[in-house]
Amino acid sequence: MDNIFENFWLAGGRERAIAERAKQEKSGEILHDTVNDYTIDSCYTFDEGFETAIWFKNNDIVIVERYMNKEDMKIGHKKWCEFCKTNPTEVFSVQYDETISLV
Repeated sequence: MDNIFENFWLAGGRERAIAERAKQEKSGEILHDTVNDYTIDSCYTFDEGFETAIWFKNNDIVIVERYMNKEDMKIGHKKWCEFCKTNPTEVFSVQYDETISLV
């Protein structure tokens, strides 16, 4: 873990991230859908801004797209929900800059 994230977590960042997530869930700002065996989750994150993640297998996660604003996130979320209807076996991770297997 690099020093920026280590310092963030040590300074109570984990609790702030959990609180922010809970606030977004309560206000309906998080987009969360299940399609086939995938869960598509789009929200604002403290470190990277707006993004969409696909949860698969046993709660593995891959970040598939990042956005400049909430409107783009909403459009992207719908796109990824449609994509998951095709039962994809792999996706490109914008977090790790590589293709990730979903099976």
